[in-house]
Amino acid sequence: MTPAFHILQSFDLEHVGQRIDMIKKGDEILNITKDEKDKNKIEIIGPGCYFCKRLYQQVREVAAEQGIAADILHVTDIKTVLRYIPFTPVLKVNDQIVHRGKRLPTKEKLSELIRSVM
Repeated sequence: MTPAFHILQSFDLEHVGQRIDMIKKGDEILNITKDEKDKNKIEIIGPGCYFCKRLYQQVREVAAEQGIAADILHVTDIKTVLRYIPFTPVLKVNDQIVHRGKRLPTKEKLSELIRSVM
């Protein structure tokens, strides 16, 4: 017995924050879009050095203190990190770079940087 729905292709469109699944039902192809535009995303990109870990910790603390709802990710994937070397760590909020480099901002400045993009 074959399933009623068959997923043909699934891919992410990072630039618009959407995930689209192309599903086949019989002879009909349906596009199902899962909108994630309202979800805030904060990324700390770096190889995992002291500065990267410290920035990640500070961002988590600021988000908790200020009640900022966001997915906070520490990206250490070497292919991604190599795009930003030698200016790591990089702080991206909703895919916009707000800080680069080892001179880490204070918690107050981090809060301003994060809120300026959200």
